Amino acid sequence: MKNLPRSTMVELKCLAFLFLLVNFNVVVQGQKLNNKLPSVYLRFKEYVNDNDGNERARLTFRNNTRWPVIVVCPMEEALKGDLPLPYIIELDTGCRDERLRIDVVMSTTLKPGRAVSFTVPLYDFPKGGKIYVEYSLALW
Repeated sequence: MKNLPRSTMVELKCLAFLFLLVNFNVVVQGQKLNNKLPSVYLRFKEYVNDNDGNERARLTFRNNTRWPVIVVCPMEEALKGDLPLPYIIELDTGCRDERLRIDVVMSTTLKPGRAVSFTVPLYDFPKGGKIYVEYSLALW
């Protein structure tokens, strides 16, 4: 590449830039498995009772992207068939309502198109609030 004339180098760089622009649209348009649904989303599944008889809501966390999703779970007990996914409660004021968790964690990878369920106590659903699950995309 060092022996090429300067004009050829400029042309190659322009072609590479144009290639990136053209291919960027292809990647963005095809990032979801189902274009009618969000990339990663939560959905209510059912009401259940925990081992102490407290009522909880079972939610599913679904990966609708073409890449694996990584979530960090605390090493806590969960109901049978559920993961102890940590969640963030955002109050209607925009403030976060933090919950104390165990510091020992494990990474869990959720493959494209897959879902996991977790439960949330009903008192963690404040009026006007929102619940989020933090995740990372595994793009490597």
